Amino acid sequence: MIFTKLALAAVAMMAGVMATPTPAEVAKIGPAPSALAALTANETLVARGDGLETRQAGAGIHLVNCGPPPNFYYSMVVYCVNDGNCNFWPSGSNACSTNYVRTWEGSSSCTFSTSVTYSWTIVWNGYSKPNYSEVGTGHNGNNWKIYKDYQHIMFYDGNGNVCRSIYYSLPA
Repeated sequence: MIFTKLALAAVAMMAGVMATPTPAEVAKIGPAPSALAALTANETLVARGDGLETRQAGAGIHLVNCGPPPNFYYSMVVYCVNDGNCNFWPSGSNACSTNYVRTWEGSSSCTFSTSVTYSWTIVWNGYSKPNYSEVGTGHNGNNWKIYKDYQHIMFYDGNGNVCRSIYYSLPA
């Protein structure tokens, strides 16, 4: 999903051991490693389908399910001030939790302790779409685009449950 500068450095280091891509492959996979190293501190790379996209670093909202693999016990909406650095248990004001597993597809909402409500609509078959596909929209006073995530581990709760991002939202 979002890569930090450390990951970019690793990609740039690996570039010396990989074959040189053809122009068609370059067009498909995105910028060359030397271009990746040129990102500013305010930019991140976001995986999109079969390539990478540069965007300004910023907020993100994740729709998360938690439980011992492969089961889930509960769901939560997690607001990330900096989506590139959001792999830890969220503060109370940045999490809207439920005591059950949500079906994210369809239309629903969750109200944070700050009284901000995030509402979303995800297509009924969003879970069957390819990872990183745009599958819906969200709103909390701002407009968001929702994408299917690859269920990466966001964090562990205090009971040892794994919390995985099912969908993520980026500013529209």
